[in-house]
Amino acid sequence: MRLFVAIPMPPIAQALARGIADRNGERFPGYRWIRPDLLHIPIKFIGDVDDVTTTAARTAIGSISPGEPISLKYGQPFLLGPADDKRVLVMKLTGEIDRLEEIHSKLEESFARLGFARETRPFLPHVTVAHLDHEARPLKNAPKIDLPKPWFFTTGIHLMKSTLGRPEPAYETLLRIPMLDSTTL
Repeated sequence: MRLFVAIPMPPIAQALARGIADRNGERFPGYRWIRPDLLHIPIKFIGDVDDVTTTAARTAIGSISPGEPISLKYGQPFLLGPADDKRVLVMKLTGEIDRLEEIHSKLEESFARLGFARETRPFLPHVTVAHLDHEARPLKNAPKIDLPKPWFFTTGIHLMKSTLGRPEPAYETLLRIPMLDSTTL
């Protein structure tokens, strides 16, 4: 089974992303926008694993405390991929990025203690919002756009199972670690 760790986007962030797509889709010709309910902040990709490794991943995630909800906002879009083939459109995130980095670091430590390989690339707080269709020509750079003003708050970290498919993958939450507001405890 194919696993990753992510922070799902809350409904308000999904609605904001839909608005960005509706207002700016024509500025990104050939890019297919992802359904808002599939949007997430990728924290760690685990890959194709067996049941034993899945249990270890649950243990690694369960050993950390994500703290309180994280306040975030969408930043400018940019493109990921090789210089001549940028096929992934993402939105940068702004706000409490240091908290996302802290969660990423805690998860890397927890996974490493259980024998998982560490990620070698720097952590990039973002949300993938679109992919380039195979026959389309990639943009060289993402145009600047007007951004929505509202902030949103994350609610938990999820261990996700991904089943690849067309036009989009199917995701299933295997484990959810909630972020709890200490003022309501």
